[in-house]
Amino acid sequence: MAARILANLLVMGSGIMVRAFAQAYRQALANASKSGVAHETVQNIRRGSKMISEPEARQILGITEHSTWEEILQKYDKLFENNAKNGSFYLQSKVHRAKECLEEVYQKKAEGNVASSMPLMVKSQRTTSIDLTVNPLDQTASVETNRLTSVNLK
Repeated sequence: MAARILANLLVMGSGIMVRAFAQAYRQALANASKSGVAHETVQNIRRGSKMISEPEARQILGITEHSTWEEILQKYDKLFENNAKNGSFYLQSKVHRAKECLEEVYQKKAEGNVASSMPLMVKSQRTTSIDLTVNPLDQTASVETNRLTSVNLK
């Protein structure tokens, strides 16, 4: 008899606690959406994951402000290939994002200089495909990198 009463009390008490926690959670979500905390957090994540500053890009590639576009491409190729051999996708991504940032900066500079000194603008596009082969028998993997380069003259 006492066990039955204790079991009923435990079930009812846990049900009340679950409802109270669910209501508190809903209220916290409502307060966060009213203040814009969730939206701001999402925007910060999006902004932070795609953007890289120009000084950081120059530091990653190891170049100065006075470097030419050809020097940037040489550094990019060297760093990208070195990290392809060692298999560091994170470093390859950093190098690629740095080149993208500097490409955007140089394009803006070129657009400003088109009327004065640049009759022809060259934009290179590189596509890298990575083939990963996994051998389940001896648990080894091999990576093969192929690079295609095309040049667009504007």
